[in-house]
Amino acid sequence: MTGLHRFFDASFYRHRYGFAGSNEEAYRHYVETGCKENRSPSPHFSPGWFSRTYPEASGSDFLHFMAQHPNNTYPNHYWQDAGWAWENYIEAVNASEDIHPLVVIGLFGTGRNYFSNAFLSHSTLAPLFQDGLASCGMYANHSLICSGHATLRHQSSFQMEPDQTEALLLRPLHDGFHRILFVLRHPVDSLFSNWAWWRRYCETGTPHNGAVKEVFGGNMGLIDDIRSNIPAFLSFMAEGSIPSKLGGPAEHCSFLSFEQILDESLAWMKIPGVVSIRFEEIHENLDTVSETITSLLSRRRWGSLVLESPLSTAFNYRQIFRGHPDIQSLVCAGIGKETSDKLARLGYCI
Repeated sequence: MTGLHRFFDASFYRHRYGFAGSNEEAYRHYVETGCKENRSPSPHFSPGWFSRTYPEASGSDFLHFMAQHPNNTYPNHYWQDAGWAWENYIEAVNASEDIHPLVVIGLFGTGRNYFSNAFLSHSTLAPLFQDGLASCGMYANHSLICSGHATLRHQSSFQMEPDQTEALLLRPLHDGFHRILFVLRHPVDSLFSNWAWWRRYCETGTPHNGAVKEVFGGNMGLIDDIRSNIPAFLSFMAEGSIPSKLGGPAEHCSFLSFEQILDESLAWMKIPGVVSIRFEEIHENLDTVSETITSLLSRRRWGSLVLESPLSTAFNYRQIFRGHPDIQSLVCAGIGKETSDKLARLGYCI
């Protein structure tokens, strides 16, 4: 790609933005128009983060700005945190010849970030990782590991919508381009962690990936908050929403309800070619899960992904229910026979 900036990925740009033209034409379009529209020149470049981190680059060609400051600018916060240089990316691209593109999907509260952190701690995989599914696609230059939230049937804030899921995830899966790992977790554990996430979002107005411990200080803080906001909790469980009197965001923002989480999980598990892992399996058989992920990534043998035991507790809801029967009754009152049958089909019970 003579004349193109080394960080510009023409195949990505064409796929992501529907641009038809040569590599040089795609690059010229980015420089003249795309950058001003906050478009990304590569799957690893986060223009929003870049403009916030380097405000002096505002109004200029971001790639030109990087070329002028090669030792202290980075395309995304992962690279900044690790201090990666361009050479790290080249090494990763070369290594990716042995790595199959992989997409990790999890609904909110399923433990998807556990795998993201595992990839980011692996020297070969980390530069290929991109959190967020907008970067998914078919790229000529290298493989990509993406991780994010996506739905098949229901629309939800902060999750890729069904039409995008079909175009960016399922079609490439059916064409054999990438593989998909779907992570599920006991839905009641997801319910509690989602409530924690949503309550923090209501207070701050910004997404937060913290768990129950980080938001409430542990189970007791969670329990106290639910007891203080029972109508809101029931509304969240039934509809995926929190009344605005609790400081919730705009009305158009809504989460998946408990029932919708079950429906989405069952739908993902029915798709041919999607490999599903219950988060509890990580606690029960870590080596087997490590082997599964390695096999999904492998074109040819490149090594292995060795996972560490997660910090979270498997089936945490049981501890809450045993010590606080009022919380158990509150949750179980919203779970009828049909919902229990769906739980059983997912391999769970209460």
